Amino acid sequence: DHALADWWHMLGTSPQLAAQLTARHDVPPFLLRHEGMHKQFRDFLLRDAQSGGDRLAELQPLLLLHPGELLLKIGTSAGAEIGQAAAGLAEAELLQPLLEAAAAFLEQTYASQLATFRRARRLADMRHPEAWFGQARRLKRHWRLHLGPTNSGKTHAALQELLAARSGLYLAPLRLLAWEVYGRMRAAGLRCALRTGQERLG
Repeated sequence: DHALADWWHMLGTSPQLAAQLTARHDVPPFLLRHEGMHKQFRDFLLRDAQSGGDRLAELQPLLLLHPGELLLKIGTSAGAEIGQAAAGLAEAELLQPLLEAAAAFLEQTYASQLATFRRARRLADMRHPEAWFGQARRLKRHWRLHLGPTNSGKTHAALQELLAARSGLYLAPLRLLAWEVYGRMRAAGLRCALRTGQERLG
């Protein structure tokens, strides 16, 4: 139990192990830092063994080693000669059952939280905007850009186009302006909906 607790603590504090857990299993390392998690992990392994799984048996060679010493050997072998590097690679392979077991445990214990985290990360990913909205980008559309100084009639001209169009969307920078345009659309006898931070009409 102490050995398992030591390795669980190392999972949560070692940047090297955290990076592998994230890269190979897409699990954020902050989930490992909850108090008492190693006990839940132990129970997960025992249940797995009782149901015929072999996760605990695969971990036994690793649990006989001290976490700090093993990670130090792996780290120093990265720039070593071929023979030592091969030994370091073999030692690194000892970590894989732990990473796989920890990932499976976290996927089971934090299924909904992981789904929420991954969805939020996907929505916050601002890379490659050129790939967004593929269906909209395939449409053949004409864009008109109306530029001019303040009070030069830009909004009026845009609203005249909107009133004459079969359908359209007006994005207002101010809630009061949104209400004004909504009122003009309704006064012209047009079906119109309004969406602001406070209202949902139509």
